[in-house]
Amino acid sequence: MQVYVLHFVQMLFAVISRISPALAAKVAWFLISHPGYFKFRTSVENELLELAGPLAARADALNVVTSQGSMRVYHWMPGEPSPDGAPVAVLVHGWGAQGLYMAQFVEPLLNAGYQVAAVDLPGHGGSDGASTDAANSAELVIATARALGRVDLLLGHSFGAIAVMLAAAGGPPLHDAVTPKQMVLLSAPCSLETIIRRISRLLNLSEEAETQLINQAEDNLTSSISALNAQNLLNRISCPAFLIHDENDAEIPISTGAIASVIGENIQTLTTRDLGHRRVLLAPEVINAVAVFARKG
Repeated sequence: MQVYVLHFVQMLFAVISRISPALAAKVAWFLISHPGYFKFRTSVENELLELAGPLAARADALNVVTSQGSMRVYHWMPGEPSPDGAPVAVLVHGWGAQGLYMAQFVEPLLNAGYQVAAVDLPGHGGSDGASTDAANSAELVIATARALGRVDLLLGHSFGAIAVMLAAAGGPPLHDAVTPKQMVLLSAPCSLETIIRRISRLLNLSEEAETQLINQAEDNLTSSISALNAQNLLNRISCPAFLIHDENDAEIPISTGAIASVIGENIQTLTTRDLGHRRVLLAPEVINAVAVFARKG
C-alpha cells in the first residue's frame, strides 16, 4: 500500500513541478515539516514500540515547554544515583518517529548510572506543535537539559542527530546552546541540505522546484542550511563524539552520512552491516557499544 501511495505522490509532484515549481516547493516543505501527515509504520517501527511498552509504563513525565507548546518527555531515574546527582542522557529520535523508538538504550544507560530523558520532538508523538524543523527540535533538546539541570550525554538518530549537534553547537538560528560531555550520532546525515535534497528527489521534484525548496527551508530557519552540516557543527563542539552508521542504510546512505564526512581527534566511529536505517536502534552490538562509550564519560 505504501509503495502505491509513494508512486502517486511522485507522479503528482512531477506534474506540479512542471506547472509551478514554486507551488511544488511550498507543498513539499509543508509535507517535510509536518510529519504527522505520515502515519505509516514499518515492521521495525512496530517492533520498537512493542518492545518499549514496559519501559514507557515505568517512565515519569517531564514537563518541558518550548515555543511550540508542551512537549512530551519520558524520564527514567537509575536505581542508585551517584551522591552528586545522576548524569543526564537525552535521547532524540528521527523524523516521523517518537521518543519510545529510542527505548532500547534506556536500560543500559540506567545501569551505567544515568538518568535518561527521551523526547517527542515538536509535532511528533504526544508533543504539541504541528510542524518540526531543526531549530525547534534543538530548542527542545536545550529545554530538556535545562529542566534536568545538566546534560552529560546527547544521543540522536537520523534527523535527531542534526538537532543534537545544533543544540550543542549553538549559533544561527539558535540563541542558546548546551554543553554535553559526550555525544552519540546514529545514522546521522552529513548535512540538513543532504536530507532535503534526498527528499526532493524522492518526491520527484524538478531541479527548479528543488532549488526553491532549499530557499523555503532557509526562509523558515532564517539561516543558511549549508552551514548546518556535521563537520561545521562538530568543529564548534569540543566533546568526544561517537558516530555509528550501517553500510546498508537505504534512507541515509553511508556515503552521505556524517561518518563519511567528519574527521577529528575526538571522533570515534562504528560501521555496522545489514541493519539498515532503523534496526540500528535494536541491534545489541550498537546498544552495547553506546553503553561502553557512555561509561567513559
